[in-house]
Amino acid sequence: MDKSVEVTIGIPVYNAEDYIERCLLSTLNQTFHNIEILLVDDCGKDHSIEIAERISKSHPRGECVRIVRHEHNMGVAHARNTIVREAHGKYLYFMDSDDKITENAIALLYEKAEKYNAETVWGSYQIYGDSQEKKCLRQYPDMLLLGDDKLIEYECQDMGERLQMSIWNILFRLDYIRSLGFEFEQHGSLDDLIFQHRMQPMVKRAILMSDITYLYYKRENSISNFQSRTTFKRTEAVNAMEAAECLKESCLTLVSKSYFDRRCTKVMRQCFFFCYGILRHRKMMDQPVTNSEIRNVMKHPCSLWRIMHFKQYRNINIFFYLLGVVPSFLTVDLVEFIAKKRGFN
Repeated sequence: MDKSVEVTIGIPVYNAEDYIERCLLSTLNQTFHNIEILLVDDCGKDHSIEIAERISKSHPRGECVRIVRHEHNMGVAHARNTIVREAHGKYLYFMDSDDKITENAIALLYEKAEKYNAETVWGSYQIYGDSQEKKCLRQYPDMLLLGDDKLIEYECQDMGERLQMSIWNILFRLDYIRSLGFEFEQHGSLDDLIFQHRMQPMVKRAILMSDITYLYYKRENSISNFQSRTTFKRTEAVNAMEAAECLKESCLTLVSKSYFDRRCTKVMRQCFFFCYGILRHRKMMDQPVTNSEIRNVMKHPCSLWRIMHFKQYRNINIFFYLLGVVPSFLTVDLVEFIAKKRGFN
């Protein structure tokens, strides 16, 4: 295959035999032709790769498919790092192996990237459930966010999640993503979140598109969906606790920014949700998670003195700060009480 391709579509593959055909055909049937489809075989125990090989051999554009194999299972974060290293395209687009993209997805994203010399182009997406019944639409406004801090200022306007924290459905300029100087870290399903928190402040040229380019299928047994499960491993709680520390460390690099107080509040809000998620499932975990560990998640990255100088969200940050210093049993009681009071599920 010619290495001078414009767009690499990178797909980690692990135990996806029920979905890989749908995913792969959606990439092969793109209206945009100058692509490579880079599959990373992360050593699953099913027939995902055999199915992908069969499709690539029979499809008229099958020569676009390239498979890179890991020697052993390494996890999705390492698979994405492999994609970044191995990609040949000018641009890189991540997909999950159980999702699909619209026929004109790459054409729409590529057109915007070229027109505005963008580092990232964000498409809108549709979420489906197991029954493939339409669940909800995540639609961005059509916006040009060109200049230092424009993207992160947009995200930090309020406490809502204005930007997705997943990494798929974003067209990256490959030389840009390689220049960031950091890789995906293995923290269960939270590597996207950590990567986004580190990346967003560094983006200077971003485009948001209202066009639907991605169809996300939310499965009950997927790594990111815990709703119907009855058992949990302590490692999942550890992933959340480690991710919380990564987010707080990332936040501290932004102390000189005008949006620091807002970003800090969003990080601590996320830490609160981590705590509640752990507490909600703690009795079903194979090994215990202590109250002290829960309290550590709520330890604020800022001193009380610095928080007192916040221009926005000062009171809520004082409360978050107190959750990290009171006796651990009280931290647990307060997190559970507030979560139930607010109706969190």
